[in-house]
Amino acid sequence: MINLETYAHGIREALDECHEHMSPMEAGELQIGKRANGADWQDITTETIDWHKKMITTYEGILKVLSAKLQGGF
Repeated sequence: MINLETYAHGIREALDECHEHMSPMEAGELQIGKRANGADWQDITTETIDWHKKMITTYEGILKVLSAKLQGGF
């Protein structure tokens, strides 16, 4: 059986990591790009920030459920 405290800790770490990775992109200090099959470089920074925001929302939702469960409210 999984330890919910340990699981919540891992989710918090993943959430912190998402914020850390997204911060320089939002500040304009880092751009993310791709190049497929010899095509020109394509800036995908905005899409990457959007992906991180979705992950943050997901992680926050998981933590909310885990918190309720750990406090006996679920």
